[in-house]
Amino acid sequence: MGSMSPVRPGAAKIKRLQEDPLGIDEFIAQNPMPSDLEPRIITCALLQRKGEALYKKMRHSDAIRYYEQATKTIVGLGFMFPRPVGEGLRNEMYTQLHPWERICVMECCNGMARCLVGLKQWDKVSDLSEYIQS
Repeated sequence: MGSMSPVRPGAAKIKRLQEDPLGIDEFIAQNPMPSDLEPRIITCALLQRKGEALYKKMRHSDAIRYYEQATKTIVGLGFMFPRPVGEGLRNEMYTQLHPWERICVMECCNGMARCLVGLKQWDKVSDLSEYIQS
């Protein structure tokens, strides 16, 4: 785990890609599960933005899928939501993430929580809030 820069890795590329919707899809297609930090954070951020756009259109279930996909970009395909409360996100895998990766995961959890509130799935909101607070 490295030191944390005050600027999100890949921030300039994320900004450029947001101006080119086709470039976003192309970048995601070329980097489905990147191994390096910067492409992982860029891919996560782009998927998260897609989730946010769907959330604004009240397409909560579709948005959740993008938030989950974004989270898996950081923590791996084997990670599933929801996790048993005792396992939460504060497990060994989470604590070994780079600080910016932890921020990305928490942003995705917050996005999922907003969507679950919109779907009135209170039990899942409660479970997810346990992750966010742990």
